Amino acid sequence: MAQKKIKALVCPLNWGLGHASRMILVIQELLIQNIEVIIAADKTPLQLLQKEFPKLKSFVLKDIEIKYSRKNQQLFKIIRFLPQLAFRIIKENRDLSKIIAHENINLIISDNRYGLWNKQAYSIFVTHQLRLKLPKKLQGFEFITQRIIQFLTRKFDEIWIPDLEGQDNFSGTLSHLQNNQNKKIQFVGILSKFLLPEFQANNYESNEKKNILAILSGPEPQRTIFEDLLIKQINQYNLKASIVLGKKNTTKLKYENIEIIEIADRNTLYKLINEAEIIICRAGYSSIMDLVALGKSAILVATPGQTEQEYLSDFLSKKKLFTKADQSTFDLRKSIFELKNNNSKFAPINNLLLSNAIKNAILKYEKSQNQVV
Repeated sequence: MAQKKIKALVCPLNWGLGHASRMILVIQELLIQNIEVIIAADKTPLQLLQKEFPKLKSFVLKDIEIKYSRKNQQLFKIIRFLPQLAFRIIKENRDLSKIIAHENINLIISDNRYGLWNKQAYSIFVTHQLRLKLPKKLQGFEFITQRIIQFLTRKFDEIWIPDLEGQDNFSGTLSHLQNNQNKKIQFVGILSKFLLPEFQANNYESNEKKNILAILSGPEPQRTIFEDLLIKQINQYNLKASIVLGKKNTTKLKYENIEIIEIADRNTLYKLINEAEIIICRAGYSSIMDLVALGKSAILVATPGQTEQEYLSDFLSKKKLFTKADQSTFDLRKSIFELKNNNSKFAPINNLLLSNAIKNAILKYEKSQNQVV
């Protein structure tokens, strides 16, 4: 009798495209291991994964969106948002149960969606944050955020950290906890679409080197505030640049020295990154992993008020891997000088960590089923 094929449900968070983007590599590896994949997501993350994997079955699994403040007090806006988030976690868990029953799902991979676990399947939670970073005045209370995340993830069978264990890590104290005894935690290595075979087989070389590539992302209105700031300084210093807006170009403005790109697919972005002499982007963790996968350093500009990004830009600049710049005092010429004098070097990436994690998860799931029988 032929063995029943394993079915996996992949569910990224809808707070930006980073969570969906890093699931591309996970989905690809699941398919390589002959696992049937179904996608469950919402809005632009669902659209991205449907575009990348048009033959896969997909469902709309409603998620909640948070709107950020124009000021820097993002934390307090998030705190006010918590009751709504708690309701959504309960609701998405109920919605998941319907998909599990209808599709006979065996494996769930939830990227930062706390309600997506089910006793009928082997549930995996993906995150690079086992504790949340708080503003300096409140850092003494970060252990509370750690306890909250432990509570919210207690129903999951495994917790996957998209990072390396040990000193050569990229997430610092966000995911590397002191005296951590949680046996569910596994480090699965760098998750980036640029680790797909199609990019790793390529040694991209170009004679055309653009001065600057700026990759804009993140919530409004800070995205547009930074866009306006960048364009002003690029024109002021008469530099040549490409800017990926990450959205539709509603203003339709054109510049002689600036190439405006609305949304770049992965092939276009791969080409742009390899052609750029200077790269500027937000300090989002998925963006950092993409750059690490290509061995490229950059100027990291944290979204104001996003404590995670502020921590990552500071942590990675101290390790001499990236250059940190603050949006409020951003000086393009100064940041370029600092980046050119950084001499960043990245260690080779271990691609087997994710593959082995999937294999082990399937073995554990099958073992649990045999015990039930």
